[in-house]
Amino acid sequence: MFRRYKGQQPQVYPSRKYPPDVFDRFIELANVKAESNRLLLRCYIISLFCAEIPKPISMVHGERGAAKTILQKLKRE
Repeated sequence: MFRRYKGQQPQVYPSRKYPPDVFDRFIELANVKAESNRLLLRCYIISLFCAEIPKPISMVHGERGAAKTILQKLKRE
């Protein structure tokens, strides 16, 4: 039913070997300066993994070049 072509590789399984501060390093990629906004972003990202609760809508705003699109892409992937 499924075919594997020459250019395809097997599915990569995630590794559990990661540094303990990986979530903080992820938050650092977002251009969020205020600590209170970082806390909100942390809570928002954690809430995305809880299927049973309603999700808030993320309203990202800022100046041109403030990495708004990058933050949206990071949250999506």
